[in-house]
Amino acid sequence: MNLTPNKSHQDFSGPLNFFTVLRSEWRWCLFGAIVSFVLASVLVTGFPRGLVPNLAYPYIYGGDGLSHLWMIRCIMEGWIFENSRNGFPFGSGFLDYPGSDFGNLLVLKLIGFFSGETQSVFNLFFLLSFPVTFITSFCVLKSIGLIRWYALAAAALFTFLPFHFQRIPHLFYTWYFVVPLFFYAAFFIAYKTNNETVYGGNWKKNLFKFIFFISLALFGVYYAFFGAIVFAVAGLAGWGRSGDISCIKQSAIAVAIVSFGVLINVAPSIVYKCMNGSNPEVARRSSAEAEIHGLKLIQMVIPRADHRIKLFSKITQKYQVGRPLVHENATATLGIVGASGFCFLGLVLLLKLSGRSVDSRLVFLSMIVYVLFLFGTIGGLGAIFSFFISPLMRGWNRISVFIGFGSIAAFFFILQDRIERFGSRSKSTGAFLVSAGIVLLLGLFDQTVTNSMPGDSTKSAYKLDKDFIEQIERSVPKGSAIYQLPYIPFPEAPILHRLDEYCLTAGFIHSKSLNWSYGGIRGRKGDLFYKALSQKPTAEQINTIRKMGFSGIYIDRRGFADNADALINELTALLKAEPTLKRADGEVAFFRLEPILYASAENTPSMRNGFHS
Repeated sequence: MNLTPNKSHQDFSGPLNFFTVLRSEWRWCLFGAIVSFVLASVLVTGFPRGLVPNLAYPYIYGGDGLSHLWMIRCIMEGWIFENSRNGFPFGSGFLDYPGSDFGNLLVLKLIGFFSGETQSVFNLFFLLSFPVTFITSFCVLKSIGLIRWYALAAAALFTFLPFHFQRIPHLFYTWYFVVPLFFYAAFFIAYKTNNETVYGGNWKKNLFKFIFFISLALFGVYYAFFGAIVFAVAGLAGWGRSGDISCIKQSAIAVAIVSFGVLINVAPSIVYKCMNGSNPEVARRSSAEAEIHGLKLIQMVIPRADHRIKLFSKITQKYQVGRPLVHENATATLGIVGASGFCFLGLVLLLKLSGRSVDSRLVFLSMIVYVLFLFGTIGGLGAIFSFFISPLMRGWNRISVFIGFGSIAAFFFILQDRIERFGSRSKSTGAFLVSAGIVLLLGLFDQTVTNSMPGDSTKSAYKLDKDFIEQIERSVPKGSAIYQLPYIPFPEAPILHRLDEYCLTAGFIHSKSLNWSYGGIRGRKGDLFYKALSQKPTAEQINTIRKMGFSGIYIDRRGFADNADALINELTALLKAEPTLKRADGEVAFFRLEPILYASAENTPSMRNGFHS
């Protein structure tokens, strides 16, 4: 493969201004954004239903998807830091879990302001991640030299990576639109000019750049951390290319500003910890998890396990059976275009090390991609970081989305170079258009599947809970408190018999005014109180919660070895009444209670007798 740079490549001195590209290409940006939104909806729910986004029930209703619905409800009622309806009467907050997600939370808040329902906020947040990612990808790829047709195709393939759909249980990871922006800034650092640097110039430009880098830190600590690695590589690459040490200074400033943005995000958690003490029961991580959640090369290049072509699907499924360390890293597949680009970048490095003249942009992309791979791979630099510095960074496979962008960009740069060698860019318009269309269609066919979410089963499960909780809400006075059994710590609890970890969030998600005992952060006062109370005799539990003002008992039978038969029989005898309500499938029962009085939990006999100790 001859990758000797053309004249146009030799003239590359840095990316074009992002907003200049956006202004000149706004029609294509708008067109691509609309198509991305509609196509994503169709791929999730099928054709023709997906032509109109589904807002009636969430795309996923179980596992971590429930935790995000819980989070959305908290945000809609105030903010994530505190909610009085969870862990009642102690309340609940998420400050024990420091994160750098202010941008994601703000987007959810804004959507909720217009939508008003948790399921529609969830679905719209997911769907909107597609047009936003397409726009940033297209403008960045165009700014670094891809022609329009290739920039459109590459942006679409990056936007529709399998990662985007397979990561919906971890909803915030679907907003990876910041990835192209990290690459954009990296190109500026590596190819800096006197007029375009991370710092320097008038105060207005410096303020804008500061806000830009701060904003990159608001969409997840993992993306911020991976972006910092990209900046570090850019600084070293710029220094190696030009001999100018200021490139390293520029990258250090960029890393520092992004780090400061993360610090601003986690500051409330730091203050909370100083005021309330540390909580040893939350976010406990081991450096070994960096190996468990690391990246595997084979998983990047083989097809997705549910590929449209059964032969491809069987290949991946065969690999996954019995192989060690197959976890969430199964979402790292790059698709045939991305995997080809990843391999081509290895060849680029080989040619460069052999003394061949290679397009500097390809060399730069290969450096970034392979350094990221060295961090992400099992037993790699990420594992070293987790072992020696901090085990909190454990999901290194998530770096695959950065590798995907660089690999897809490289594929189209090489294809563009091949076609340009047969004639000028103006004479090759037809070849560019046809090849872009063919690669795009093949890539989308390879990377996506139709009707990717189990709509009917999700709709049934969602409606089952919704109808039942609404029945409870109608049967008790407004603002009533409901005691939930079995006791399960929140969050990150193991499955209890047949009960998944977040199933008890259903009460809070579907109610507007009821208060719930579940949802207090594990390890804090309210959680310890209910943990101790759950171990007391049933009669004593009833007496305590009635004095606390509770008006009902919610029992999820799936959380008991005997399907809660013994507990329901005992409650029936103690309360002299059968369950007031039963969910349609019989898996959840509700007993109505008459509270004795309302008192704060600290003044109840149970608390005075040391239930919280």
